[in-house]
Amino acid sequence: MSVILFKDTVCGHPTTNAPTPLALNTCFNPVAGQPSFTVATLPLCANRATPLLLVSPEQNCQFPKETFVSSGVVAVKNTAACHNLRGREIGSMEFICPL
Repeated sequence: MSVILFKDTVCGHPTTNAPTPLALNTCFNPVAGQPSFTVATLPLCANRATPLLLVSPEQNCQFPKETFVSSGVVAVKNTAACHNLRGREIGSMEFICPL
């Protein structure tokens, strides 16, 4: 499973030439200055559920009280879609499989 991080809010300028790998159930803290992303590859959930990508503007997968405004839970079905946190930079992200 992996994501592609971007330097702009519309997924036009990737920060690297290759996708960034993410381990399932492991928090990833990207470097500052990356406000958008696309999902390159998805994890496989043992229960065949749709994987969720938790995204926060805070480091270490901490979610602020206004979670639904400034953070995101992305049920990934389209790996080509561009996602952002409404103008805020991505602080951390984690793939999980719902129960």
